[in-house]
Amino acid sequence: IVAAVLTLLVTGVIPAVFRQLFNGAAIEDAIRGGPAITVTEDIYTDGPVPAYTVIPPNQPISASLLRAIGRPYGVGNPALPRFLLGKGVAGYSLQVRLIVQGNRNQSVRIIGIEPVDLHRSPSLRGVLFATPAGGIEANADMAFDLDQVDPPAHDLNVVGIPQKGLYFLTHTISLAAGEQVVMIIEADTTDYDVSFNLAISYIVGQSSPRKMIIDNGGRPFNVTALERNAYYARVYNLQPNFSVSTKPLPGS
Repeated sequence: IVAAVLTLLVTGVIPAVFRQLFNGAAIEDAIRGGPAITVTEDIYTDGPVPAYTVIPPNQPISASLLRAIGRPYGVGNPALPRFLLGKGVAGYSLQVRLIVQGNRNQSVRIIGIEPVDLHRSPSLRGVLFATPAGGIEANADMAFDLDQVDPPAHDLNVVGIPQKGLYFLTHTISLAAGEQVVMIIEADTTDYDVSFNLAISYIVGQSSPRKMIIDNGGRPFNVTALERNAYYARVYNLQPNFSVSTKPLPGS
């Protein structure tokens, strides 16, 4: 009998049985505190400033900022992106960067991302900053059309145009303990001013799906449709000398 038990130990039969009966990783995860994933979010821009931003009517624009950006190469003034991102609403397209980290011994699978808590209203009025110094669309991993009732995550092609295919039908995201993935998510609208949060659905090991809600630092994400220039109180354009002013662009 002793010889038989030793044989089973040496050949790995008994350890395998114990691993099946007692999933050590699952037991450790069950007693581990804290969330199964941690998420860091920010607004992503590929250029020095957002391409299009609408400043709401109740947000003042300082004269000193306007003087600074009105000089040649004023678009590069670091105060401009701070103001646009802090006080404005992205026009037409918003890109959100998520850094997601797995915090479990078992694999964590991301099985879905969707906008939730959607609120739609007419396109935002105010002051438009048209500063398309760099494209942003081609860098996204997935896109949402916020004009749809329940927008799913769509694939994008190589030039950043949303496709009919659904992202999570063809992509798998699995995270080991301490492993991170960076995702850039594009949210577009041509009809509304839309606020929303993001819900990440995930599975730890063989457990049931769970959700985590992500917002923009304690407030919803926000993107608004763009209208003709006459819709806005003023329009500030990026000029050929890289200043930003209300001067009409050549040929407009």
